[in-house]
Amino acid sequence: MQRRVIVLLILSSMMASCVSLNSYRDLEKRNTELENRYEELNRKGSTCNAESAELREKNERLTAELTQIRKSAKMLYEKAMASYEANKYYAAREQFEKLTDRYPADLFATAAWDKLAEMNAMATANYQKLTKSLDGLKEPKARIDLLDKETSEKYFSETDLEKLMRKRESYLVDLRMQDEATKHILIEDDSTQSTRYYRTTRSVIQQIDRNKSFYVELYIAQHYSGKKVLRLKTQYVGNKWISFDTVSLKGEGVQLEFVCKYPDKMSKMTSDHILEWSDNEVDDDEKMLRLARAEVITVRIGGGYKYTFVLDDEQVTSFKEIARKYQALK
Repeated sequence: MQRRVIVLLILSSMMASCVSLNSYRDLEKRNTELENRYEELNRKGSTCNAESAELREKNERLTAELTQIRKSAKMLYEKAMASYEANKYYAAREQFEKLTDRYPADLFATAAWDKLAEMNAMATANYQKLTKSLDGLKEPKARIDLLDKETSEKYFSETDLEKLMRKRESYLVDLRMQDEATKHILIEDDSTQSTRYYRTTRSVIQQIDRNKSFYVELYIAQHYSGKKVLRLKTQYVGNKWISFDTVSLKGEGVQLEFVCKYPDKMSKMTSDHILEWSDNEVDDDEKMLRLARAEVITVRIGGGYKYTFVLDDEQVTSFKEIARKYQALK
């Protein structure tokens, strides 16, 4: 009998902080056995009064500890539910997890697990919906604003929040790049054509030799109605005619060809040089946008004379900036 009481006391001390499922059930089982033994001694009468009194004391102490544990579990659950119903999901999750860690065998822990599962499903749904919405936006500023709004109002798991914060960092990089690009884009408004032109302020000249140079510029024309197109302007300046009639741009896995003829192609001669230029609309804007992402862009001028050269870094950068501006325009 003394051995049983010692075991009960050891188990009861375990309950004071964190109680495993097996320990909790064993403790309840032994508490029942103790109560049965106490009733048996009472039936035997005064000959067992001393042992009966001792058992009664141990039983009352153990019952009080079990009652306190159940009371603590209930208080934790009620606190967690209050947070949950007030839409304070992060606080609720912390309290539910504390309950399941401390009292895993309690009936309130079972209810807490159910709520945690419900919150996990909610977090997953919120994450999937937000990422889909973010993918549908083009402007990095709009993406950042939406992400900040949703993460402040809705519930996400810690893992999903980390993913969203990494997305936010990438959007900030895009925003800084966009701001930098805007510094190098000039907007020209032609009210006679009801059109705005977005042109680079970067140098687009390519010097071939002392007497020959080419200008290759990607720019945007947007009608006041909102319709927008990409255009490519190619210009030659030199001391003799080259009569170019094609322009080819080649990047990583993509190539565009332009036929340069009147009225897109024009030319004139001044007192000291010859000018030939062609201003072509880009028929396949998606293809041009892919080309603009290339790190190396090769230009081939065809006609009476042929020239091939690679755009320098500033010219490649101008393509990237115009492409980003084109995608951002409403």
